[in-house]
Amino acid sequence: MEYNAEDDKKLIQMYITESRTMLERLEVLILDSEGDKYTKDMIDESFRIMHSMKGASATMGYCNIAGLSHAVEDLFQSFKVSGKKIINLAKITGLILKCKDFISEEINKLEAGKKPRGSIEHLLQEIKNMLECKEEKTDEI
Repeated sequence: MEYNAEDDKKLIQMYITESRTMLERLEVLILDSEGDKYTKDMIDESFRIMHSMKGASATMGYCNIAGLSHAVEDLFQSFKVSGKKIINLAKITGLILKCKDFISEEINKLEAGKKPRGSIEHLLQEIKNMLECKEEKTDEI
């Protein structure tokens, strides 16, 4: 089978469209929970969105998007398995929205024909700090 650049363009466009749809849904989930609490269903769906984003991005070779998606997925996973009470919901919400905005900007680069090569190190560090925070265990999430 011969290489076809047009197929690459179609694949990139499909990735852009699906990624935007996932990010829009994540934003709705996050904003609908703001000021209240993260429900189990919200955490589960957000986890699945980030898992799908990670896989699609890795498949396309967009390592920074895949890496950041993996870190946000880990954040949601920590809520699922630990039973941690989310003490500072505003801080977590802000961090997740910053990550979503970063990914959106990288997707905008793709749409403009550029490579998504923004640095994720500062966001990874913020997520790491959040994951290392030892908060009291509770059934509330």
